[in-house]
Amino acid sequence: MGLDAAGLTLAFARSGIKSDGSWPPEGVAVFEGKKKAGTLPDGVDARHLRGIVKNIAQEREGWEIAQALVHEWLLARDMALAQLDRQRDAADEEADDLGGRITLNFIKAMEARRGIGRTFWLLATADVIEEMPRGEQTAFLRLAARRVHASTPCPIASDSRRCDS
Repeated sequence: MGLDAAGLTLAFARSGIKSDGSWPPEGVAVFEGKKKAGTLPDGVDARHLRGIVKNIAQEREGWEIAQALVHEWLLARDMALAQLDRQRDAADEEADDLGGRITLNFIKAMEARRGIGRTFWLLATADVIEEMPRGEQTAFLRLAARRVHASTPCPIASDSRRCDS
C-alpha cells in the first residue's frame, strides 16, 4: 500500500477509528485506486488514508440514519393507517346501507385535518362505490365529485375573489 504499519496505526489512532491491524477494505481500495490512477497528492501519508476511511465511515453513518428515518416514517404511516382502518370499520358498522357508508366516509374526508386522512376517506368512499352495481355507480360518483368540488378549501389570499387550488 506504500504506507508503513506504524504510520497507519498512528493515523487511525488520531482519527478515533479503532483498528485491529486489518484496515477497512473500502478505505484501502480507494487509496490504492487513487494511487494507481495517479491522483494522490505528492508526499501523501497515512493521514490521507485516514481521511478516506473517515469519509467512508460518515457515508455509512448517513446511510444508516437515512434507513432508520425511512423505517420510522413507514412505521408512523402504518400506525396512522391502522387507526384510520379501525375508524372506517366503525363507520361501516354505523351506516345502514351503501349510501350511508358513502356519506359517512365523505364527511370524514371533508373533516380530515391532514392530507393522509382526506385521501384515505376519499379512497374509502371510492371503495364503497365500487361495491355498488354498475348502474348505480355513476350517480354516486357524480354526487361525490360535486361534494369534493364544493368543499375544496380556498386559502385566504390577497385577492379573495379567486381560488387557484
